Amino acid sequence: MRYFKCESSSKTENDILREQYKKLGKKEKQLFRRRNWSNRLSSGLITVVSIGAFAGCLWAIGYIQEPEQPVWLLFFLLLKIALIGCALIFSLVVCVLLSLVFGGKLELKKRAIKKELLSKACTHLREYYELQEPCLVTKCYDSSDSKFVSHDVCLFVAQEELRITTNLLHGFFHGDKDLGCYALKREEIHLSQVQQEHYMATELKAEGVAFLLGAKAKGFIEKHYLFMAES
Repeated sequence: MRYFKCESSSKTENDILREQYKKLGKKEKQLFRRRNWSNRLSSGLITVVSIGAFAGCLWAIGYIQEPEQPVWLLFFLLLKIALIGCALIFSLVVCVLLSLVFGGKLELKKRAIKKELLSKACTHLREYYELQEPCLVTKCYDSSDSKFVSHDVCLFVAQEELRITTNLLHGFFHGDKDLGCYALKREEIHLSQVQQEHYMATELKAEGVAFLLGAKAKGFIEKHYLFMAES
């Protein structure tokens, strides 16, 4: 059994975003800029329409004639204040509705862009740990290495070793989320399925290190690693 880890980075998320943007190809950069302009245009459109709705209501309120009898003047002023308040509420409702329609699409675009950049941000880690298919992402409920407790981990085979590292498929920006990688040999592995209080789990032990993984981990390790030498 051996443990190794890629050198950590102290760069901020914005630094990595800028670096990943520089690495994008010409078409990818054009698409990225187009999405950004689309986001700004939609946000501007929501603002303009909302202000326009409020201005239109004020314009309509302005057509209400002031009463000639002084006795009705106070009632007229209160009515006008109430109508202005209703106009403000109406414009806010328009803003919210437009945000729900366009904002949801904008958020999906932002998530898609960030997901793409997250994936690219971990390219060097996937190469360093030699992540490859077949790969299983499973929960690590407990471990003798506290860094791995309650984390999603990747199980895969590389260089005739079973390797366990953090979930690199979704990606992340900050280096402290890199848990490092354990590489285990066949003869070191002790594998069993154990019943927990509310779930079944796979217990993996090797030379002083132990992991309590999801139930599917046992079948994956047996099929893609332990029994491969026999086939």
